[in-house]
Amino acid sequence: MKDHIFVFGNWKMNMTEKETAAFFERFLPSCHATKTYRDCRCSVVVFPPYTAIPETRNCLERYYQRQKTQSPVAYGAQDVHYAQQGAYTGEISLPMLHELGCTWVLLGHSERRHIFNETDESISRKVCACLDSGIRPVLCFGETLDERETKKTQEIVTRQIASVLSTTENHPERNRLVLAYEPVWAIGTGRAATPEDAQEICRFATGILKQNVSFRTLTIPVLYGGSVSPANAKELLSQEHISGLLVGGASLKPDSFVEIVERAMEGNAESPQ
Repeated sequence: MKDHIFVFGNWKMNMTEKETAAFFERFLPSCHATKTYRDCRCSVVVFPPYTAIPETRNCLERYYQRQKTQSPVAYGAQDVHYAQQGAYTGEISLPMLHELGCTWVLLGHSERRHIFNETDESISRKVCACLDSGIRPVLCFGETLDERETKKTQEIVTRQIASVLSTTENHPERNRLVLAYEPVWAIGTGRAATPEDAQEICRFATGILKQNVSFRTLTIPVLYGGSVSPANAKELLSQEHISGLLVGGASLKPDSFVEIVERAMEGNAESPQ
């Protein structure tokens, strides 16, 4: 059994308010039932588009108020700017996310890097800003197909992770960092990395952390993302160095996302005495 499992759902540019409400109407009862596993160590987090965050909060609050319990499902944003405020048209700040109750942020997603040309430097600044603000950052990293075929995977992964470690190694909240390996060639393609491939790079990422004296003794989770489905979730999670899953398309469908959550909880719940 692992210390903790994370199941994240990245909705990307999908889900209106109405669709968000319909999703949670089906997802929450099933997820709540799944959460009855005794002593389960699993965190479920959804990352809606900015416009669906208020409805996400409302759905969670309404449902779990009726259940008279705190929500086991958290939510976050898909990106954030590192500045607190200013002339950054179209951007969202950390104080805005705090006001919406967000506790997580995805950073450095491959689509942000390769479509919107985000740099390692800007991503590192965002990670630091999140740690400063108390919102937990999820650093995404991974290689393209061309980089993989030219055997540059370790070079790319090292650069992307080391950039963040160098700017956060003295941060008092650095233990709140989470990593997510997302091979670009496996995102939205239906071509998932094999469990062995995913395990190899997640283990390599853990090795990078252990080489940094400031992170050596910390337990930093390393997740896998890229065409995750109910069919491959259990085998991926069985790998020693994979601490959770970052789910894309399958997280848009309540039934498939619940199945993935169930696979995670089945493998990480203690049996009743």
